[in-house]
Amino acid sequence: MGILIESFPTPEAAALATWDACPGAHARVVSVEVRGDEAQVVVDTDPSYPDYVSCFRTNEGWIASSSGNGPTVSWGSEWPGPLSEGPRVP
Repeated sequence: MGILIESFPTPEAAALATWDACPGAHARVVSVEVRGDEAQVVVDTDPSYPDYVSCFRTNEGWIASSSGNGPTVSWGSEWPGPLSEGPRVP
């Protein structure tokens, strides 16, 4: 028997689901960046606590894989995160 992981139709929904246990936080998406099957979603709360949630797409939908108070993925090695101005030039 495998572990059941809930998937969602969008990366935003997957990221917000990580805050379901804290309804008083009033979590909301402030930015999302999708690159193929990967996404970085920034969720903010009240009081302000930016939470960067890394998501990936499966055949079943989007899954939140990790989160933290800074970018959680580096888009391979070309993108520093969703709040950047664009790709770094090597």
